[in-house]
Amino acid sequence: MTTDFGSDTHCERSYKSGRFATGLLLVAQNALHRLITPQGMLRGGKQESLYGLDVPGLIGHGVAVIPTLPGRIHAQLILDERITDTGTIVTQSTDGPATTVIVRINCQTALGPFELVLSVADGEVTTEILGIEEEIA
Repeated sequence: MTTDFGSDTHCERSYKSGRFATGLLLVAQNALHRLITPQGMLRGGKQESLYGLDVPGLIGHGVAVIPTLPGRIHAQLILDERITDTGTIVTQSTDGPATTVIVRINCQTALGPFELVLSVADGEVTTEILGIEEEIA
């Protein structure tokens, strides 16, 4: 398996002109984008039509979808050949009328692991990439 994952524009939460991500950071950013993009939003052929799983949107449809998230996330992320395995833990907490869902995803690659955390609380989505040092050129 290759460990040269290439480089692309740094774009975790917003576009960073003139900055590039490589290695694990690049794979983690791509994985994050896969999990916040609704399926079918990319133009192209069959591969592009399979890209995306709008996790925040799914959570917004109600708690019945929560048990299906680990399998759906795994199926989406391993479409990226750089990711060899995933493990997902979903927790839900309620405080009065407010509900928070936290999705922790551990990803394995040939360069090592990283973790993604998505939190959805009252319609607000926060994301975080953990476990890697930024590799920005």
